[in-house]
Amino acid sequence: MKNSLAILIIFLISNTAISAGKTDPNKCLKNNPEGCIETAMGIAQNGDFNKAKELLIPLCDSKYWSGCNFLGIVEYQMGNKIDAKKHYELACKNGDMFGCFSLGYYEEENGSKKFAYDLYKKSCDGKYYAACYNLGYLAMREAKDDMARTYLKLACDKELADGCNNLGNLEAKYKKMELATSYYKKSCDLGDQMGCLSLKMAKGKN
Repeated sequence: MKNSLAILIIFLISNTAISAGKTDPNKCLKNNPEGCIETAMGIAQNGDFNKAKELLIPLCDSKYWSGCNFLGIVEYQMGNKIDAKKHYELACKNGDMFGCFSLGYYEEENGSKKFAYDLYKKSCDGKYYAACYNLGYLAMREAKDDMARTYLKLACDKELADGCNNLGNLEAKYKKMELATSYYKKSCDLGDQMGCLSLKMAKGKN
């Protein structure tokens, strides 16, 4: 499975014009918090975690909860797991669904799968569809196939290519190859190379 948290960070950075060192935290806070987050994550990607934190701390302190989540992401990258969890919890408690997703990912990575299930579900119910994928994939790995099917389909319906590919894998397990192939095709059409490979292999079996 691809690391969904890493994918989202990379996507954010790759679609942002980074101007490291040119963003004033106070101006950023008042005028463009999302731009501030994008800049901070670009700076973090370049390895200057302390500078990234300088931009994100004022956002979190001002109760811009998405800023707390991203502050947690930077802390996690720095190896500060306790501080990361604290900021994820703060974001999630105040309605930031990406924050609930991040907290769920944290719990899964640290062995608390029951909490991960609950947090991914909360995030998915809040229309953060990457969490639907993670919930479905976690259920699939634990052979909870009905749950997996429900949440992978939610992810696939929202055009998360990994969701479609793994939904195809699940249907193939039950020998529903026509249905599996349709999901592989959708995954491939969405640009997922693994989906294209799955599609090629499925056609070879038909």
